[in-house]
Amino acid sequence: MIEAIMQVVLASVFLYLVLKWCKALYLRIRPKIKRIQLQWDSRLGTLVNSFLAVGSFFDLNLSVQTITEDDDPKMLKHVRALREKCEKDLKQMPSTKVDRVEDIALPRSDGGNVHVRLYYPFENKNNQPRPWTLFFHGGGWVVQSIQTHDAFCRHLAKESGFVVASVEYRLSPEVKYPIPQQDCCDALNGLHKEAKKHGLDATRGSVAGDSAGGYLAALVALYARDHNIPLRMQLLLCPAVDPMAKTPSYDENKNFGLLPPEDMRWFWRRYLPSTYFEDGDNSASLLAISNLKGVAPAVVVAAEVDILRDEAEQYANSLKQAGVPTDYNCYPGTIHDFILFAKTFLSKGDIALKDAALALQNAMK
Repeated sequence: MIEAIMQVVLASVFLYLVLKWCKALYLRIRPKIKRIQLQWDSRLGTLVNSFLAVGSFFDLNLSVQTITEDDDPKMLKHVRALREKCEKDLKQMPSTKVDRVEDIALPRSDGGNVHVRLYYPFENKNNQPRPWTLFFHGGGWVVQSIQTHDAFCRHLAKESGFVVASVEYRLSPEVKYPIPQQDCCDALNGLHKEAKKHGLDATRGSVAGDSAGGYLAALVALYARDHNIPLRMQLLLCPAVDPMAKTPSYDENKNFGLLPPEDMRWFWRRYLPSTYFEDGDNSASLLAISNLKGVAPAVVVAAEVDILRDEAEQYANSLKQAGVPTDYNCYPGTIHDFILFAKTFLSKGDIALKDAALALQNAMK
């Protein structure tokens, strides 16, 4: 009996020493692993990430680019096919559970309703009204929806601990600027007024969006300022900024990443009226806004290998010059909308998601 007990004790001590040695070895080599990972990200990560993202999740062959007239009978057929494909492809994204999801309808200024989906995270200590983020999906104002961004909104709600309200604004080319923008402003106005009804704190709201949605989020932040709706932050993720699309990053990254220049230009032409480009107008550019003072503090996220990188930085600089507290973060070795690939093999998406959630948490204190 004693001999058996001694054997168990010796085995336990041996296992303890082995585990302790493994831990010491890991702590010793961890910095080297980190350096290797950083080298991989900077040298090869861009190419591999682009290949994996496009190959695994997207096959958006925008043959619709060849159709340039909104009244062409083929236009809506192609656009609807693209929307269906986007929803099908992005359903493959890793998702996560939240406490509950609610679909609500908020009144539009034209008499209709805008559909908003609320994602409630699990934690809610003391059952107090929650902070919230009104989110606007990307997709060039044309091809995506709250369905395509369902997984991302779940992750953002879980990481931040806040309610995420995803807006189903009307899409182009069926409607043109400024109607999608007005839908988003109506959503903010309605959610702010009905905050208590949905368990939200009206004084602790923010707006966020990716790509085309980042553009809308920036405009909604301006609307909030002008209509005395308090916002703690605007989170702009790889935002589209300027319809002229002529920054150096357009040329630098035209053959890399997820968003080719011709696609972005095509999206802008679906969103804006045709006369906008014929008249040489540039009033829809965020860079043309003359007064940015007093708008909500901003976090602007950019991807190094993205045609929109430079204009995102330009807008961040415009905000800073107007005295708006602004953080600009460009993640090396990343492609357009890389943050949507959080919880996949694209590790930088995880990093950016955690950074964004932390920024929201800090803003709501």
